[in-house]
Amino acid sequence: MTGLRPERGQRALNILFFMVLMMLALSTLWPIYRHPRLFLIGGIALAAGCALALFTAARRRGFWASRWLPPALLLVGYLVIGAGVVLPSHSLWGVLPTGESLLKLLRETALSWKRLLTVDAPVGAYQGLLIPPFLLLYFLGFGGLLLILRARRTAPLGVAAPLLVLIFGILAGVSRPLSPIVGLSPNALLAAQGGLFLVIALVWLIWRERVRRGRATAILAATEGAPIVGTGGARGSARSVLAGALVVAVGLGAAAAAVAALPADTPRLVLRDSIEPPFDTREYAAPLSSFRAYFNEDRREERQFTVSGLPAGARIRVATLDTYDGVFYRAGYPEEPSDTGDFRRVPYRIDQPEVAGETERSVEITIDGYRGVWLPTAGRLIAVDFYGDRSATLDNSFFYNRGGGTAAVRSGVAAGDSYRLDALLASPDDSADLSALRPGPGRMQQLDEVPPELRARVREWTAGVTGDGAKLAAVVAGLREGYISHGGPGEVYSRSGHALDRMAQFLGGPRLIGDAEQYAVAAALLAEQLGFPARVVFGFLPSEEGTVTGEDVTAWTEVSTREGWVSLDATPEWREVPEEDPLDPERVSHPLSIPPPPAPESDDSVVPYRPDGRELEEEREDSAWLATLLTVLGYVALGLVVLLILASPILATAGTKFWRRRARRRREDPRERIAAGWEEAVDLAVDRGAPRPGPATRREYALSLNREGFAELAREADRAIFDLDPVGPERAQAYWDGIAATRERWDHSLSRWARLRAWLSPRSLGKRRVRAAGRRERPAPVLPTPASESAPGLD
Repeated sequence: MTGLRPERGQRALNILFFMVLMMLALSTLWPIYRHPRLFLIGGIALAAGCALALFTAARRRGFWASRWLPPALLLVGYLVIGAGVVLPSHSLWGVLPTGESLLKLLRETALSWKRLLTVDAPVGAYQGLLIPPFLLLYFLGFGGLLLILRARRTAPLGVAAPLLVLIFGILAGVSRPLSPIVGLSPNALLAAQGGLFLVIALVWLIWRERVRRGRATAILAATEGAPIVGTGGARGSARSVLAGALVVAVGLGAAAAAVAALPADTPRLVLRDSIEPPFDTREYAAPLSSFRAYFNEDRREERQFTVSGLPAGARIRVATLDTYDGVFYRAGYPEEPSDTGDFRRVPYRIDQPEVAGETERSVEITIDGYRGVWLPTAGRLIAVDFYGDRSATLDNSFFYNRGGGTAAVRSGVAAGDSYRLDALLASPDDSADLSALRPGPGRMQQLDEVPPELRARVREWTAGVTGDGAKLAAVVAGLREGYISHGGPGEVYSRSGHALDRMAQFLGGPRLIGDAEQYAVAAALLAEQLGFPARVVFGFLPSEEGTVTGEDVTAWTEVSTREGWVSLDATPEWREVPEEDPLDPERVSHPLSIPPPPAPESDDSVVPYRPDGRELEEEREDSAWLATLLTVLGYVALGLVVLLILASPILATAGTKFWRRRARRRREDPRERIAAGWEEAVDLAVDRGAPRPGPATRREYALSLNREGFAELAREADRAIFDLDPVGPERAQAYWDGIAATRERWDHSLSRWARLRAWLSPRSLGKRRVRAAGRRERPAPVLPTPASESAPGLD
């Protein structure tokens, strides 16, 4: 700050502290975006807001001093800068606003907040989702810095601006963020950011208070000719430095303790976890229900899509299904505790944990005859890029489920749609040792009735086998002894579907005859009888390089183990089905009370499916109403908490003044009660803009106020204090009634805003002997008084 006047240097330091706090608060948004444009957009917004605040604080007279100019400039700046910088794809040359970018900015200003919570993080620079940080830093940067530059006693409230950004970054973040610093857990990083924010804010406030006191002391000494006393010189400066160092040490120590104490992998409760996912699997047909349709004559040889970059033997995943209702296997419902029912928007990249044996590959897929909302993928998805004329439509309607690795596009795919997948793929390995597996965590199916055929097959195939993994291997080996039939012309009859009655018939017959649909579901149900949580995957296994046809459709089973999800292919190799053996009387299918599934209206997977008709619709309406109510109540509670935090200084001021007035009015001695009443009357005047009494007597101060009632209060206080006769409680009560009447008359002459400002003013809570900096109070005129009232007043 060399070469600057002290006032300019102090203002520059205030601006620097403020901008450092704002950028530190902005860093808490990094886990949401994880894109460098976050800091570029945030820096531009903060610079623009602070520049406008400096202009507003410096304007003096004429046109530039009009009240409507700052709000107008603030709005115009938001529209011009926001439309040009935040939405570069809709702007001219990426920086100049256009009519399209202005309309999109206005629309996304209202919608981007909710979309930010429903799009899966990291969101990058996706579709205007950088509008919330731009808006926060622009408007809060303007308001916070303006408070610091123009206000005197309320300037510390400017810290509320970066504090709001910090709170937003915490609440709108992700429950398990990735730390950009190697070796530091996400929770520890957040604690370090909060601790550093606290230290910088405290150092700034302490420095501001010292500067303010020094300036007030210097002005008093210069205006009244008194020497500067109590500054302490070098000793006082040393004490200030030691106090600041102590604050920094305590803050950094608290942050370090929090870093050491917080667990590394504990998830945080954030707002995005309470938002209902926007993609509901119940609106679409169960993918596995269309399995047999791919073997129709018109689709068997039809090319569904082409793929390049896929390793030989790797499968293509269409949908992971873990919820079985006895009729269909489906991707779990959003409101149920299912890994496969939570679909989120994924605009940028997906954070996938590293697994040994997996390599990152790029796979390109072009759609031909395949239709539906379920998007074919491979491996564990990292990123997806759409190409072609419908790329924007597909990008806007893309959803992904991390738990099951299922991708979906609400608009559905069409011929010619192309996209590239960046994914982690494991080498195909069908020789995994199942006998070493042990059951892992997961959700088990809750069936009302388990067919006895399932238990009979488990007992038959696992007789004499010990160990969970060995029993699972025996069940898979038993299923692979069956035969394949799609029920087509020239094949042995085989019913389609995978409802419980079909599975009972499949497992209860003398021979197992079916296709991958029945074998995959049977393996999942039998695995759960052994204690392994299981799910079914619907997809394709390309038989030719680059081309996927209808007969490449398949299904397989995944079981949860201690080592993670392991794939099982229980479908046997194709071989001729021998002539049927006589029925074994010990293996007769038992009838079930489960009705057969209704005939599907269409094999197209985008046909809505509503198995329970009116009852399901009523349940959905009730659950939607309850979820909406809980969401609204949650936002109301969160809003109340935020309002309570923001209003805490106001509530503290009002509460302190209330308890002070109550303590004064309840003093035991009536004489002291009247003396305290005069103090209350003085504070009443100070809160309404009057100067403090200073060296003036009570009656001198009352006459200087020129307010009705104050002269009587001053005379009554003098008489009560210097009167030798006892003062009764009735006299004290009458005095306080006079104070109330005086306050009422004064407030009656003020506007509502002025009365509210007086009620919330903290001026009377400050030290009485410190005057406003830069302003000299005129002494109250000394007027002659009657001899009977000539006793000097005491303040």
